[in-house]
Amino acid sequence: MRTFTKQSSAVRRRALLEAASRLFRAHGYADTRMSAIAREAGLSKGGVYFHFPSKDALLLATLAFDTEQFDQRLRDRANTAKDGNGRLTLYITEYLDALGTGMPLDLWVQALRLPEGVELLRAAYQRGRDDLANLLSDRSGQPDQAAHRLGATLVLALLDGLDWQATIDPHTVPEPVLLRQAVVHMIQGLDDTHG
Repeated sequence: MRTFTKQSSAVRRRALLEAASRLFRAHGYADTRMSAIAREAGLSKGGVYFHFPSKDALLLATLAFDTEQFDQRLRDRANTAKDGNGRLTLYITEYLDALGTGMPLDLWVQALRLPEGVELLRAAYQRGRDDLANLLSDRSGQPDQAAHRLGATLVLALLDGLDWQATIDPHTVPEPVLLRQAVVHMIQGLDDTHG
C-alpha cells in the first residue's frame, strides 16, 4: 500500500488506476470494493470518489489505461526490429507472450453494458487494427491497401480469440512459438491471396 501526502492529482489518479487494475484482475468486478482500491492506492475512499464518481467510471478508466499501456508495449517491442517483417513478428510475439494476462472477462462484459464502454472498446480495437494494418503495409512495402486492413482485422480476431481461450482455459492454447508460426503462415496466405 502506498501513502500519498502532497503529491499531484495525476500521480494519485495513476496510483488508483494501477491499484484498480491489480485488484480487478485478481478479484473481478463484483468482488472488488472501492475501499480496497483506496487502501491499495494509499488513499481514502473519498479520494477515490474525488477522481472517479463511480465504480463504473473507475472501471472504464482502468480499461482505457490498460489497453493504452498494452498498445504501447506492442509498439515499443515492434520498433526494436530493423525491418517490416521483423516489426510485425515482434508485435505478434509480444501479443502472444501476453496471452491470458489481460483483464478478466467479466470486466469486458461489464464495460459493454455501458455506452461509454462500448465506445472505449471500439476505439481500442480500431487502434489495434490500425497498428496491424500499418505493420502489414510496412512489411509488404506497399502503401495502405484494403488487403492490409482486412488482414489486420483477421489477425486481430485470431489473436484476441486466442487470448479469450487462454483466459478461459489456458491448457487448450498451444505454445506461443507454434502460435506465432501459425499467424505468420496466415499472413503469408493473405499475401498470396491479395498480392
